[in-house]
Amino acid sequence: MYLCKLFKPNHPYMRKKIVCSRGNIHYGYNIKRLREILGIKQSALAVHLGISQQAVSDMEKKNYLRDGVLEKVSEILNVSVSVIKNYDENKTVDGIMDVLNDTII
Repeated sequence: MYLCKLFKPNHPYMRKKIVCSRGNIHYGYNIKRLREILGIKQSALAVHLGISQQAVSDMEKKNYLRDGVLEKVSEILNVSVSVIKNYDENKTVDGIMDVLNDTII
């Protein structure tokens, strides 16, 4: 149920176009979305990173993050760095919907 509510088509994060100087990549936004999908609060991520919740909030607003930061976050979220770098919301939503449809059928 949580995933269904999160991915309503009119949700403010759906189909949001994020563009930065490095193309259609926004590492901070990607981390935020993955964190939200996994149900992890900023405060919990902050504790594991050894930083404040405000620092996590600031990090999630940045287009580009150093590889060292991406590696630490990827370990905590249990995803690869490439998942963070190449995150595609449309593909993720489609994949989750496929899983939900397969589960229901």
